Amino acid sequence: MFPTLAKFVGIDIPHDRILDGVDQSDLLTGTAKKSARESMVIYLGNDLFGVKWRNWKMLIKELDDKSYAVLNMAYPSIYNLLIDPKEEEPEKFYLDDTWVDVPLWKVVEDHGSPATPGG
Repeated sequence: MFPTLAKFVGIDIPHDRILDGVDQSDLLTGTAKKSARESMVIYLGNDLFGVKWRNWKMLIKELDDKSYAVLNMAYPSIYNLLIDPKEEEPEKFYLDDTWVDVPLWKVVEDHGSPATPGG
């Protein structure tokens, strides 16, 4: 939100650090038809829990049903949110779209997280 608010009030954002923000003022004012952001990272506390890219979501961790502890998953769960918006059946529609692994892991890589496939 910071870059968007900065644009609205007319101040410059600092360029000496990494900001996890995108100027969405064009989208909010109606001069752009789509968001300036294609992806986002999902955290639970200090743990990178997953990523979203376009209509795809990849979860690399899960919550224990009893203790609510954050657990590493052996394999990520991948959802096509257009087909399965409630995230009820991971990978059901994934086998035809395994190419999506590349952009999803690229979001993790670009974020600078230590999460790696299978790690």
